[in-house]
Amino acid sequence: MDGYSEEDMRKAYVEVLEVLNYIPRDEYFQIPKRAIDEMRNNKNNFYKYRYNGIQSLSRCACSIIIDLYTRYIADKRKKKIVMDILELNEKKHKKEVNN
Repeated sequence: MDGYSEEDMRKAYVEVLEVLNYIPRDEYFQIPKRAIDEMRNNKNNFYKYRYNGIQSLSRCACSIIIDLYTRYIADKRKKKIVMDILELNEKKHKKEVNN
């Protein structure tokens, strides 16, 4: 993913793998095994993260989860909703940066 260091990615994989333990099994199994294996094989083995429903995720982990959701889980309608939200957030961010 663009804009993230290798170490950011390795830590984000730990976070994402933890969060994936909490999604419905049918959705989990829509994600290709190779994608899960890549995260497992490249995660930071020293970074500890436990999801408790309140704690925030890194921006990198959020990006990965959004990517997994839109690629493998969401139907066309849900994917469009997510993409519209991302586009709106991007416009809002650009406006804030320019002010």
